Order: sequence, then C-alpha cells, then structure tokens
Amino acid sequence: MLGVVRALIEALDLTVYSYVKPGAPHRFSTRFKDLHTYVKAITSALETYYEASEEGVSVAKGRAGFTDIRVGALIKKAGISSSRYLETVELPEYHILLIPAVIAASYSIEYKGYMDVNLYQKAFESLTTYSRGRDAVDVLDYIRSYGGLLRKVSGSASITPGLVTTEGWSIKDLMDELGRSHRVASVALGRYISPVELSSKFIKNYVQGEDANTSAIKVYSYLLEATTNVKEDLSIKGKEDFMRVLRLDNELGRKGVNLSPLLPVMNESIFIAYLSLEFPKK
Repeated sequence: MLGVVRALIEALDLTVYSYVKPGAPHRFSTRFKDLHTYVKAITSALETYYEASEEGVSVAKGRAGFTDIRVGALIKKAGISSSRYLETVELPEYHILLIPAVIAASYSIEYKGYMDVNLYQKAFESLTTYSRGRDAVDVLDYIRSYGGLLRKVSGSASITPGLVTTEGWSIKDLMDELGRSHRVASVALGRYISPVELSSKFIKNYVQGEDANTSAIKVYSYLLEATTNVKEDLSIKGKEDFMRVLRLDNELGRKGVNLSPLLPVMNESIFIAYLSLEFPKK
C-alpha cells in the first residue's frame, strides 16, 4: 500500500530533521552530523517495507492470518538491505518497530477504510505476541549482527538464540526482555510509553495550529521525560528558546547521554499521526 509507505518516509524525514531534540540527532546538532544515515536505514529497505504493507492488505482481505506472516524474517531482511548501503546499522530498533507498524497500518486501513488506531494497536500486538519462535530468533540474529544499544543489552542480559528457542519467546517477549534492564531500550521499543498515545499528542498540537516541526518536538519532549526525567518545554518561539534547548542538548552530550534510539518510536508515533490525518474516518 503505497500511501502507508509514503507516510512512513514523511514521518522519517520529520523525525530526523526536526528542531532541537536534546540528546538525539537533529538538524542543528554538532554531535550527530551524518543525519542522512538514519534516513538511509529505511530508504535502503523500501522494497521490504512495501512487501510488509502488502502483507497487511492480504490479512485484511482474508488471504492470510497474522500468524502466517514471517515478521522476524521481514525485519531481518530489512536489516540486511540496510547493511548493504551503510557501514553500520546503528538503530536496529527502526526495523523492529516499523516493519510491524507498516503491516498493522496497512491492515487497519484496508480493513476499515480508514486509520483505526485501536485496530492498529491490536494488529501490532498480534504480530509481535503471536509470532512464531523462529521470528524472535531472526530478530535476535539481526540485533546481534549489527551495532547499537540493543546488541549491548542482549549481550549483558545473556540472551541467546538457544534461550529464545527453549523458552519459546515471541518477538514481544524478546522486546520485553531487552527493555527490562535498560530504560532507554525500554522506551525505544515502545514498552514504556505508547506510540499511539504519542500520536494523539502530535495531532492535538497540529490541529490547534502548530507546525509539524513543533508538533514533532512535543512528541520528543515526552520521550525525553520518560527516559531522563527531564521535563522541558522544547518549543522554540525565539532566539532565547533556541539557546535554552541547545544548552540542554550540549549538557546531555557532555554527560554522554545518547538518546538516538528514541528516533524509531518517535517515527512510529508521527507515522500513526500522519495516517490518522490522511485516512480519517468518514
């Protein structure tokens, strides 16, 4: 479903290039300079994302069930595609969240004729909760093959393919375990704060007249608070506001705080919001 993939890319662009996101990549960052890397992580795997969208349509039309979809294989396939174009795939969270998101969104829109966020959430949960054991192993293999926070977390938690197979973990079980011992990982996997709830905050700000960048930053402010307990108004209305949030960004950088893993959940939240606005209930 082309409209879903288009919304994904639009949300990706806004997520990466929006205003100052303290601790994470943004257009004014002197710490995260190669922003295109984050964009290319998704654009290099567009064929797989389109395939994922078609899987959602197939379920909506009754040609398949959620348990028939090899979600883990699609996530791993997207990761392999990214690795062909990038030296390192720093945010495996992107594909882990956004492949199921695209399937769930396509299913919701095809089945209902509009973006039903409740149906979307149920579909996302079904895809990750009732996935086959092999799917969780595929996701773990993908995490272990590429860099980033999740590989460190999986190693420190001694999560192995053998453990996943023996315990019969689903993708959700794996995500829950990865987020258990690390707050940033928990938020980055959508375990601590709901992307659907965050999408409603984006929409509320946007329909009240705020521009898309400001609405996106509103989403990030909740993610920042959830991970660091820093509650800060990140909206920029002038030079003083800009300098204030930039000082916070520099302060987090000096402390070694890296919140780039929050980009995927921010991306999912804006993706849901865009689809809700583009495919409203009649």
